[in-house]
Amino acid sequence: MKVFLDRCFQHRRRIVGRVRARWIGFYKPGIEIGQGTSIGPRCTLRAAPGGKIVLRGAQVGPESVLGASDGAVLTIGDARLARSVIVAARERTVISDGVSIGDNVAIRDHDHVHSPEEGVNRTEWVSAPVVVERNAWIGSHVVVTKGVTIGQNSVAAAGAVVVSDVPPGSVVGGVPAKVIG
Repeated sequence: MKVFLDRCFQHRRRIVGRVRARWIGFYKPGIEIGQGTSIGPRCTLRAAPGGKIVLRGAQVGPESVLGASDGAVLTIGDARLARSVIVAARERTVISDGVSIGDNVAIRDHDHVHSPEEGVNRTEWVSAPVVVERNAWIGSHVVVTKGVTIGQNSVAAAGAVVVSDVPPGSVVGGVPAKVIG
């Protein structure tokens, strides 16, 4: 009986996630939800006026935050995002099909403007597109910075800070991330 009830609750969670995804896509301007998309509980999707979030079969874990600023496009294919993932776009961020992203990952295509004389400017940004290619795997607690392309079939090890492009089929780790395999 316990196995039967567990399966019922799992099935209910999947259905509720898909219904939530369709409701968000229907009622929020700037957000497109494709078939098969599932959004976990307590997720935040924010598309500023002129910004766009496109989800095409993505499985978004609980407490994740997806955001697109004015003029930005955030596109996520048939990818799996675990709990508490942050993806923020000010220009363009693309996460392709087959990508797996671990817990507490931050992917941002922008940084604050910084100069030695003035310090950090809290109102100006520097941005460059971020692309995560097919079948890449991003481990827990990874930070991906602006202008990075993570190649097809690559792995970013847990805790890595990815500041430069990752070659296809490689494994990177460390701070800053370097090829380790």
